[in-house]
Amino acid sequence: YDVFVFTNGNKAFAYCFEWEEKKRDINAVDNQGREIKWLSMADFESHLYVASQYGVHFSHSADIFTWNDTVDGIEDSGYIDFSKRVTAVKAFSTGLFIFTETDCSHLNTTPNDTANARLQTVAMNGCFSFESIVNHDIYLFFYDDNQKGVFYIQMTDTGQTRPVGSVTKEVQSFFNNNV
Repeated sequence: YDVFVFTNGNKAFAYCFEWEEKKRDINAVDNQGREIKWLSMADFESHLYVASQYGVHFSHSADIFTWNDTVDGIEDSGYIDFSKRVTAVKAFSTGLFIFTETDCSHLNTTPNDTANARLQTVAMNGCFSFESIVNHDIYLFFYDDNQKGVFYIQMTDTGQTRPVGSVTKEVQSFFNNNV
């Protein structure tokens, strides 16, 4: 069944037509007892990933209400620490893209898949906010406020992604000629 998740940055709730109680609050608290608040979120590999102040939290697999559990001694929900504010998270093509104001990282699978998980910086362009990112077809466009430009990541024929570059001039040209 489909679940709709809403947040205003302070409170979050989920809504589902199939539940007896249609609306349920999401009281997200991590393993350290910190309340998790977010604006940017993405569904990836059956987890809800959210950008918090200095990292990315992810919920229990297939359970957006559990954020601090351990299954057979292994954390199924958790936290990826960043040394700077995470501005956006976006599931695209082969992974999860995690943006800060100055760069973009790619997570290829869930952090719990310790044998295969890889988190690497893929672009030295950041994203201003979760509202400054758009997915269209095989492209992921984002606005970098530091470089005052629109950049994009492209999905290749093999399903891999690669950072490509700026489209700022093309965007300006479009609006100058069509507005």
